[in-house]
Amino acid sequence: MSVSVRRSGLDEAETHFALQRAASLAGLAHIYPPDEYPYPDDAVRERWLVFPGMVLLAEQAGEAIGVAAIDACWLHGFYVVPEAWGTGVAQTLHDAALAAMPDCAEI
Repeated sequence: MSVSVRRSGLDEAETHFALQRAASLAGLAHIYPPDEYPYPDDAVRERWLVFPGMVLLAEQAGEAIGVAAIDACWLHGFYVVPEAWGTGVAQTLHDAALAAMPDCAEI
């Protein structure tokens, strides 16, 4: 199934938050056990509500499965839901993020 990537806005901050939360809990639970280190829902949600840069949303069959946040020449956040790990979604989203930064000498 194909993956599409589109720009997203602050109005979808709750979706961005949910994607980051899902990816972070799955990928970092062995370092930050959730029972010892509760996920900082409020702080992460607030970040997405005010993020000044560009947000890209990866979707498959109409479902959000990944998010990338970029500002100037910096990748501020990059998250893919665990169910999509190893499927090429991350590569597609990463390619789109790099393409959205054409004036960055580092790329």
